Amino acid sequence: MNLKRKLQRQMLQALKDFYPAPNPNFAQQFESDPDYIGNLHYLNGHGLLTWTEYREGGAALPPQLLDFKITLAGLDFLEGDGGLGAILRTVTVKLEAHQLRQIVAAKKGKRSSR
Repeated sequence: MNLKRKLQRQMLQALKDFYPAPNPNFAQQFESDPDYIGNLHYLNGHGLLTWTEYREGGAALPPQLLDFKITLAGLDFLEGDGGLGAILRTVTVKLEAHQLRQIVAAKKGKRSSR
C-alpha cells in the first residue's frame, strides 16, 4: 500500500462537498485505485473521516463500509490554517515586564557561562 497525498486530499474534498451529510457515491469514486482502502484507513486513523460498518450474513463476511463523512478535523486539515480547532487551542501567555527581564537575564547568564 502506498500513501498517496493527492488521493487523500481528493477523498477529503469529495466528503467536504457533501458535509454534513455523507457522500452517497464516495466508494464508487475511489474504489478503482488499488491504494484506496489503505489510504481510507489511514485517514480514519487520524480522525479525518468516518464511516459506518454494515454486516450482512454474519461475521463470516467482511463488513461493508457506508456513510462516509468528513470530520471537523478533516475540514480543518483541508483549510490549511488549522481552522477553528487551531483557534480554540490557542494559548495566550502574558508576561509582566519584570518576568521578561528575569528571563532575558537568565538567558544572558547561560551564554556567559559557556
